[in-house]
Amino acid sequence: MAKNKSENKFIDIKPEFESILVCNDRRLKPYIEIIVQEPENITHQNLGTLIGVLEVTDTSEDSSYIVNYLVSVIKKEYFSKPKRGPIESLESALHKANLALSGLAEHGNIGWLGKLNALIAVTVKNNLHLSQTGTASAFLLRSKILTDVSEGLAPDEIEPYPMKTFVSVSSGRLEKNDKIILTTDSIFDIFSPEEIKKSSLRFSNEEFSQFLKTALGNELAKAAVLIVDLEEEQTSIIETARKPQKSLNAFSNDAFIKESSATKTEKEKISGEIKRELQKTSPEFTDKKTGHIYIKESSSASLPEDNGLPQLKLILENSLGLLKNSSIVLARAFRDGIKNLHLKRITKLNFKRPEISSIQYNLQKSSGEKAEALLLIARKISSKIASQAKIAFSQKNKGAVLKVSRNIYRKSISGLGLLTPSLEKIKMNIGKMDYQQRLYAALILILILVVPLIGIKIKNAFNQDKPAQVLTETPPATLPLAQDKNVVRIDRLDPIYSGNNILEILILKDMPFAITATEIIDLGNNRAFPIPADFGMPKYMAGMQDLNLIFLMNDSDRLISFSPISSDFQSNNLDIPAGSDIRAIGTYLTYIYLIDGKHNQIYRYPRANGGFGERSDWLKDSADFSNVTGLAISDNIFIANKNNILKLFRGKIQDFTPEETATPIVAASLAVNGQTGDIFILDKQNSRIIRLGADNNIIAQYSDPEIGLADSIAADGKTGKIYVAAKNNIRAFSLE
Repeated sequence: MAKNKSENKFIDIKPEFESILVCNDRRLKPYIEIIVQEPENITHQNLGTLIGVLEVTDTSEDSSYIVNYLVSVIKKEYFSKPKRGPIESLESALHKANLALSGLAEHGNIGWLGKLNALIAVTVKNNLHLSQTGTASAFLLRSKILTDVSEGLAPDEIEPYPMKTFVSVSSGRLEKNDKIILTTDSIFDIFSPEEIKKSSLRFSNEEFSQFLKTALGNELAKAAVLIVDLEEEQTSIIETARKPQKSLNAFSNDAFIKESSATKTEKEKISGEIKRELQKTSPEFTDKKTGHIYIKESSSASLPEDNGLPQLKLILENSLGLLKNSSIVLARAFRDGIKNLHLKRITKLNFKRPEISSIQYNLQKSSGEKAEALLLIARKISSKIASQAKIAFSQKNKGAVLKVSRNIYRKSISGLGLLTPSLEKIKMNIGKMDYQQRLYAALILILILVVPLIGIKIKNAFNQDKPAQVLTETPPATLPLAQDKNVVRIDRLDPIYSGNNILEILILKDMPFAITATEIIDLGNNRAFPIPADFGMPKYMAGMQDLNLIFLMNDSDRLISFSPISSDFQSNNLDIPAGSDIRAIGTYLTYIYLIDGKHNQIYRYPRANGGFGERSDWLKDSADFSNVTGLAISDNIFIANKNNILKLFRGKIQDFTPEETATPIVAASLAVNGQTGDIFILDKQNSRIIRLGADNNIIAQYSDPEIGLADSIAADGKTGKIYVAAKNNIRAFSLE
């Protein structure tokens, strides 16, 4: 007998590699290479797969062996000690590579110095470890967002130094359906990062690889791209049940026990019944005992004659259902109409109130929806009545229907007879009255007929004497943003917090925090943390997701951090150039960015012990930051002023033109949804929040009068909520 089995599934991530090496000139082949080195034996399994792209832009003969030499050194050292962890092995391999390059420089081979572009990485289990030098890049595509995960890894040395070719290693967690793209810088000669993202989302994995091969092969002389697709891998482990069946021993007495005749007969009986039932389920079967042939009718066949009563019953039930639903919808429409009339009276008194026009808009929309609902119910039930009437009044059921109809007619006539007055009875009752009773009866009859006529005459005479009222109809108030597209009128903003001197709303680790002039408030846990008195009032605020910290800067450019975990405030070192005029701060990964309005520069600082390390001038183009109103950072940096919004990537200004609206956008604040990449623009002047998609088109414009009072907004990618912060309160609404 087969053993009972249970199956347990373990989900893991399996990387799939696709190498794209373009070298149209064979003489350039030694100067570029791709690494995909998987473990050669089981002892190296814990080290994962060594990957990378390497390129030397110096094409002299002395540099022709640099790439192959580095690949050999890195591979050999990385897999030399299987007992080491992957990070230790990668750091050791990179150190050996630095030593090898230093040795070449000591012997006078320095043509490659400053012209080596490489990115070395390791994928092991669900982790990625990487290091970079030069202009090679590593991008991570996750949830439709493309992030440059290699940014900031390469040293910013003005004079290259061989021992500092590979300096630092960055690590991160990989997830199912992630895509990693390691590439040399030449790919940006024909594609922007936005175009790479759109193409990777539009095509399948195979089509995207083929697309890059074709485009790079036709346009570039030399390029190297390595694509890593992280797919779900399911490993099934078959386990025996806890109570396994007793195994059969060929030499035991049990092997020779015969099956009892009763058991055998019972099994045959059950088997025969199952076969007969299976035969009966077929459209046509023959009963072997009687020889009759049975044909099963499908559900769509006409019903047998049953006097047509079930069909008539269903028709009556659906007719009553139509009347019931119609009365409910009409009653609601009547009730809303009364409210609408009341609101129109209010509008005549003060038709300039924008909230009244918004309410009227919602009532009109509601009335239209109810009318559509009534029409839909009527059509649905009418179709049912028609189909059932067709069956009930078919030729097959004609006799039964006529019989029922005659019965209904006879009963209806007899019922009406009870309501019709009998002239014989009236004549007999009048004959029994005396003269006085007949006189009173005649007077009552005259009053019944004449009094209503007199009342109508009096009412008409009164209306003629009364001057007619002249009704002046107030013109309807114009809805705000009436000419704009995709406008969503918010029913109400949910209250989240009320207080004084609210400066900002931040989302940190999917939790909302309110920053006021004197404290930080954890809105999720309803806790308040006073800001140190010697710090004063914060001027700029930013949350760093990777470290779970909130940074505050005051008028004196002093920076402190707050940890929601330890509930502590700490001073942070930050070297700001003298004479700077900081207009906004923001964070991304473990970097902090400062916008200098005086020098029109963006400073970037890496995280270091006690605060932040050495400053670098991140902006490479010219821009005007004298009137910054908003800042949001994801894989790009968005900076808003009252007139436009700048988009920057790797220090350079990108093409960014939001879709035009009938009402010009006046940006007061910005927010980015980290899950979708959507951009949210607070336009308080027009009481709206504009939501832009990845293609810069308007997904929606959320309108509410209270948005005009807001100073900042925040987007929670996990819950889909948008938080709106004013001076005295914080409210929210859901995008769903």
